[in-house]
Amino acid sequence: MVFEDRALAEKFSAITERGYWSVANKFFFNKAECLKYASSIKNYKVSYTFMDFAYRTLNWNIEPSETLEELYKLRAQQLRSTYDYLILFYSGGADSTNILNTYMDNGIHLDEVVTCYPISVIEKTISSFTPTDTDKKNVMFEYTLAAQPKLKELSTRYPNTKITVLDYSTLALDMIITDNLNKVFQAGLAADPYHISHYYVGREMRKISETRSVCAIAGIDKPRLMYDMINKKFGCTFHDLNTIFGNFSNESFNGYIPKIEYFYYTSSLPTLMQKQCFILKNAFINMGMTNPVTAKNFLIKIKDNKYLIYNSHTSLFRTILYPTWNDSTWQADKDTTNFFYQSNSNWYHTDKFTDKRQRDYYSGQVSELVNGISEVFIERDKVTNRINKLTDFITAPIWF
Repeated sequence: MVFEDRALAEKFSAITERGYWSVANKFFFNKAECLKYASSIKNYKVSYTFMDFAYRTLNWNIEPSETLEELYKLRAQQLRSTYDYLILFYSGGADSTNILNTYMDNGIHLDEVVTCYPISVIEKTISSFTPTDTDKKNVMFEYTLAAQPKLKELSTRYPNTKITVLDYSTLALDMIITDNLNKVFQAGLAADPYHISHYYVGREMRKISETRSVCAIAGIDKPRLMYDMINKKFGCTFHDLNTIFGNFSNESFNGYIPKIEYFYYTSSLPTLMQKQCFILKNAFINMGMTNPVTAKNFLIKIKDNKYLIYNSHTSLFRTILYPTWNDSTWQADKDTTNFFYQSNSNWYHTDKFTDKRQRDYYSGQVSELVNGISEVFIERDKVTNRINKLTDFITAPIWF
């Protein structure tokens, strides 16, 4: 979908609560479409906007007075009062565990919790897995070491909540071999065997929606912070990854678009994410993070040698933002560099589970998805030359 008026794009953004990309006064809610258009006119000045109407209208000079726990509870209640049927995407990671704890600890009912992993692959490989190896390639074992224990707790405390464990390994094989990877090319941003699980949840939501209002809740991300070394200011910025989760095209479900609600990033309670930003800022200041030497410990990117973006996947972020998080919970490193060959789908790209024909068929579909996009916007693996992802875009920071 493309708009030629920013005001209309902002209105659509308010409805979908998703960001958009723009180039040459055209506004896109599909990244691939935007980059194909930019490539066709040879204009590479693409920008990304994420819910300005909600976040840039807040007063960033004052920290919200509510506690994080109060805001988490309020958000959970908002969703409960808005929809008849609530589904939580649960991975065992810190973001979704905090959501699950919020519902359980406050006695707010969740109708269903869905956990998606390549279960059959895990069962065949776990005997050779070493828990001390937290490399991103082992992220699927969070199911065994993190998700399963929590799901057991949920079944004991709230037996009326339906627990669904989706083994997407066979589903992925079937969908890829039938040339349907395009159906999971979410927001024109990423397509991967893992994302096929989102598609199947969306398909089930369509059935539920015939009799009840339904949404799936996703954690999606923690705040992204920048630091201006010269002016000594922190900034809140949004990565375009925020637009991906469950953002399917109309064609994916013959006109039905599953409603995916982000728990933390929402215009219904924008002060929640703002409060998270202030909590992190205060923690960084207390730790001397305004010191360039200390700051480098959390540095993942430098822009013009001036701004820093802090890594949101560290234990530090989890323990500061989620008071009920148990930091002894096993977690693997997260893959933020690859949206077509993600580490949690390494199993698909090895000869133990697929043959060369299947792998080539997948690669061919990826090439088709990005056909027409200039290499300027494509990041490739330096060894294999396969397509890792489309270039990242972030919003201009909100300084506070």
